[in-house]
Amino acid sequence: MEDLWLKSHKFILDCVVGDFYYGGGNKVSVVKRTSRRIYFDNGNVITIKKSESGKFFYFSGKSVDQILRDIEGYFVFLIHGSYI
Repeated sequence: MEDLWLKSHKFILDCVVGDFYYGGGNKVSVVKRTSRRIYFDNGNVITIKKSESGKFFYFSGKSVDQILRDIEGYFVFLIHGSYI
């Protein structure tokens, strides 16, 4: 089984306009996507930055950790939601 931490990061990197997750009981959708920024309908923005060496990317933004936790929780719900 794939690691939820890794899966949530891949979700952000691969998301397109219209993709969504549920966080805090609310549906959160991607409303705009550029090569370096992702805009969500709840006002959050994630910036995708490249390290100085150029070997890896990382996320920057006001609530990146909370967004990643919400996405991980959404994936847990998708796996186990029908049994709850």
